[in-house]
Amino acid sequence: MYSSTMGAKRNNIPKLSDVGRIKVTGYDTGLPRDDVYTALAEHFSSCGEIWEIYVPLKFDETKKSLNSHGVMCLLGGQDAVEKALQLTGSNVGGWNVSVEAYPYPANANDRVVVIVEGYDTSLRKSQISRALVKLFSPYGTIRRLSFFKKSSVTAIVHGKDVADTVTQLNGSYMRGRKLAVWVTAKPEIPIRFIRRRVNFSKPIPPLQDPSAMDAAIPKSRSESSMAPSESAKKKEKISEEATVEYKAISTSVEKQTPDPDELNVDDLCMGNPNGKKAGPGKRVTVHYTGKLHENGKIFDSTVGKSPYKFRLGVGKVIKGLDVGVNGMYVGGKRKLTIPPAFGYGRYGAEVAGTKIPPDAWLVFDVELLNVR
Repeated sequence: MYSSTMGAKRNNIPKLSDVGRIKVTGYDTGLPRDDVYTALAEHFSSCGEIWEIYVPLKFDETKKSLNSHGVMCLLGGQDAVEKALQLTGSNVGGWNVSVEAYPYPANANDRVVVIVEGYDTSLRKSQISRALVKLFSPYGTIRRLSFFKKSSVTAIVHGKDVADTVTQLNGSYMRGRKLAVWVTAKPEIPIRFIRRRVNFSKPIPPLQDPSAMDAAIPKSRSESSMAPSESAKKKEKISEEATVEYKAISTSVEKQTPDPDELNVDDLCMGNPNGKKAGPGKRVTVHYTGKLHENGKIFDSTVGKSPYKFRLGVGKVIKGLDVGVNGMYVGGKRKLTIPPAFGYGRYGAEVAGTKIPPDAWLVFDVELLNVR
């Protein structure tokens, strides 16, 4: 059921005018990413509200290190950027930072991603698409519509300052139904949770045969084998999409799935930075919920059950969990969007009685409970 406050609560990404951006260099690239994050968060906390600190991490086959091209910080508050610039040359844990303003491009407010719910689901997708194009037309041009669920549609909208004005559609009516419209991403202001993107600078090594891997869940939790099914069908589409095409639409549009060479890690809660930290070889205890990215279907969860324990970094779980849980602090929560190469690969699998399709993207919500 739609709530009149639902969209308002979700439209919590700040306006461009309320958030300044700086670029920080000079940090020690040999330090752990979380140490740099924590040090910078404390150092710039006096300048204003910190919306995001993006610490670029580089992975290769033998080691991990930080990229040196700069940390991006988004700061809110009056004169926050000016205050931060005054800290250039200051000492942060033994290294001197260099701070420079990093202005947004002129068209930063002209692109937005929104989610729409509340429409009449009995309508055909073509009818919903035409109605939404008409509804959004005073604010901008819909470049793409994607129906990931029957009751929810994601729209990429382009238009002058559309990122700030499109929220006016929240609570509006379409064919007699009250809509919930909220912004899920502003590409130039990547804020909702602190987002960290793990980049792989070298080609990913071939994924080992799924039959030789342990599932993310102990085999005792599933009567099914990890071996590929003999009746595996051809790869299916990741999501069912309805694409609105008309003359104004550019032929090059944004991809609706993450880069296949990237694991996306969203920190929903940082945990205690002075507490225990997950690392390779340590035994971790987690609660998790695993879902298919395609349709949000939960294929297994420990919520309401005993938590799951495994040794990190030794291949006892899918690679997406080995990499994604690494660096978490006890009490922390993460959302991991896992590409097929770091999940169950091209063969798929069967977990807890649910078939994981070939080349399936996965989403894991993970809470770290203990490390030893």
